[in-house]
Amino acid sequence: HDQTEAMTLADRIVIMNAGEIQQVGTPLEVYNNPENAFVAAFMGSPAMNLVDVKYEAGHIHLEGGTKLEVTPPSRRILDEKGYDGKTVTFGIRPEDMQSEQLALDATPETVVEPTITVSELTGATSILYLDVTGQEFIAVVDARDYHEVGSTIKIAFNMNKAHFFDVETGKVIK
Repeated sequence: HDQTEAMTLADRIVIMNAGEIQQVGTPLEVYNNPENAFVAAFMGSPAMNLVDVKYEAGHIHLEGGTKLEVTPPSRRILDEKGYDGKTVTFGIRPEDMQSEQLALDATPETVVEPTITVSELTGATSILYLDVTGQEFIAVVDARDYHEVGSTIKIAFNMNKAHFFDVETGKVIK
């Protein structure tokens, strides 16, 4: 149950839920390529952000009207699998939400300006709990981006690192 120990010492990890094997792989495989939403949420601290969204015409739609462009490879998979116009679970790791100006400038189609509801300075990083038009996300950013509760910050979602899961089965869409 000690993720840090498993990630640093193990050659292979087995993730189980209710006595059933969910995924077997190297620590990097399990972390970067979770087979289902359970594994995605279980691995990592803070856990992967998982939010149900509507996928339509190459974009995901969050509550409150926020729209993010999906990368062409993910768009192709979602379209081929028949998810256009349907609800999917969108997953993004907290460290894949970036506040650096380079990321903001490089992908303006993925930038949001959420309100900070909790801000935890942890040394080299800050953990920000964000309200993105009514949906909560957690971002891990550079400590220089520590902000007070109630303020806003610009955040770019690294959609190259996005994960999509079937809402009913929880399995990764690939």
